[in-house]
Amino acid sequence: MPEISSNPSTLRSGDPLCPADPLEAAALAVAGLLIDSTELDDADYRRLAEQLTEATLFEIVILVGYYTTLADVLRVFASDQ
Repeated sequence: MPEISSNPSTLRSGDPLCPADPLEAAALAVAGLLIDSTELDDADYRRLAEQLTEATLFEIVILVGYYTTLADVLRVFASDQ
């Protein structure tokens, strides 16, 4: 299994993440599409389903939805202290 960088500067740099592992790249693509447009069109779903199982796609959709909702709740109820 490829090593994943634990260096926070990797994310802070703003450079695109390019996982060497094809499954990680597909998972990242699903998350990115959901964050950008909140849905997967049929073509994207078919392309990604060739690399990920339906259960994995479902889990990523749930995780992205959960964290998006959590971010919205925190933003709405954040207090200016």
